[in-house]
Amino acid sequence: MKELFENKLFRMCMISIIVIILIIIILVAIVGGGSKKITEYGLISAAKRYYQNNPSFLPKENYESATVSVPTLVSTGYISSKASGSTCPSYATVVNMNGTYEYYSTLLCDNNGTYTTLLNKIMSNITTNGSGLYNINGKYIFRGENPNNYVKFANSLWRIIGIDENNNIKMIYSDIYTEYQAWDDRYNKEIDDQRGVNEYVGSEKSRIKEFLDNLFTNEIYIENFTFDRIAMLAKHNVCIGKINIETNNVNAC
Repeated sequence: MKELFENKLFRMCMISIIVIILIIIILVAIVGGGSKKITEYGLISAAKRYYQNNPSFLPKENYESATVSVPTLVSTGYISSKASGSTCPSYATVVNMNGTYEYYSTLLCDNNGTYTTLLNKIMSNITTNGSGLYNINGKYIFRGENPNNYVKFANSLWRIIGIDENNNIKMIYSDIYTEYQAWDDRYNKEIDDQRGVNEYVGSEKSRIKEFLDNLFTNEIYIENFTFDRIAMLAKHNVCIGKINIETNNVNAC
């Protein structure tokens, strides 16, 4: 009787062990059999390791950004080449936010391996007649009486002006209407009148520069211009000097 019980207990133990082994095999097949999909968290994690080992590539100036693509992360060993989406032009962006670095990921491929961006959407509708996007000597500009160039960004409405040589989309704010904003309204001792300061920058900055600089510190804009949205922006030099009335030339950019 005792021998029968021991044999039965032995068989039950063996069956349990076999079941456990089968479960482990199935789990390994599920987890490791297929290719791992690139996620936003995984892309950011890989980008952080990449920049930790390549600190010279980090953006130096405040609000400046830098990007690293998935193919670059694959070629440098930070993402597996077997991962799903490893050939897509997805990328991670790092932004210098007052000396700290914030990361943002952009996944461009869906399950079918296709992707679209705002740039691709805009460029697919180039025209040569009427209102729309025109290719003028390699530069893309919206023109016409009422082109469909509106876009929502940072909870505000903007109008796309065109696309520069670096494929940056140039936009102008077109949401809350401001009827009038003074360039400067302070007393100007040079002309002894309440004409304001004529210089945009300098020892006495103009009110208009203070107004523009404060857009990023205003509570409304802080709420809307989150770091991931700022990561989509590119620094760009614009002409801000005085205009010569006779030649229409701007003396500083």
